[in-house]
Amino acid sequence: MSRFSSDKEREPQPAFSGTKQHKVEQSITSYAFQQRRMHQESFTTEELKLLFIPEEWRRSLSQAYELTFAEPYGWQRIYVAFPNVQPLAMHKPRISFTFNYDQNNTGFLVPSVGYKVDSPAHVLESAPPELVERFNELVRHETQVSYEWGLVRWVFRELNKVEWCTTPAQIRYLWPCIYNLCRKQKSLEELAKSIEQASPRAGDKAKCPPWAIRHLKESYDVVARIALMDNLPVLDAIPATVSYELVNPTFQVNDRIEFQGS
Repeated sequence: MSRFSSDKEREPQPAFSGTKQHKVEQSITSYAFQQRRMHQESFTTEELKLLFIPEEWRRSLSQAYELTFAEPYGWQRIYVAFPNVQPLAMHKPRISFTFNYDQNNTGFLVPSVGYKVDSPAHVLESAPPELVERFNELVRHETQVSYEWGLVRWVFRELNKVEWCTTPAQIRYLWPCIYNLCRKQKSLEELAKSIEQASPRAGDKAKCPPWAIRHLKESYDVVARIALMDNLPVLDAIPATVSYELVNPTFQVNDRIEFQGS
């Protein structure tokens, strides 16, 4: 029995596990949120109709909305497809816009085209150019943020495996931005101090999966850019009655690398 316990204790562990791993991933989510706030758009339901609802449907759908949601409750969500933001390859790029009667009694009932992810609406050819540009800028920004921080999370998870790195110092040697991700969490401040400087000794044992090597610098640069603004306050959300988010963003880098956006 004691020999079994001893063997278990000798089993290698990933550099971060349990609460520590969760805290690092919290930092990634927090930084993504901070970057997302740097570019915010606010659309009204009237603008959504101009962008996605054919003119001949608008009046009927608005009246149906008023009749269906005569009480101050009830929400509507319209799914919209958009072309991939090159060179990022997002699987089935979709964004959703959500509004409810309580906030927006000038909404519209979402028709069958746009009601489901697999039957999305598209930008109308007749949509005003300035609205189309605002929409395109929104999906460019949201896709970029989702890709970059999804990549950061993917690199962290790849390095944080027993066959590659078993100590935070080993990850720090290969990927210096782990220091910034740790420092962002109060509970990891002491750990961050211990890996502020790279350790050549840890570097002797650090290994990187070959398929992740080319993404180390790219993901490091993402964290480094936002870390420079750590002392700035996070921007407040723009007051809006319509919310939006990418729908299940998944990125395919190549045949081997696929990850969920952040």
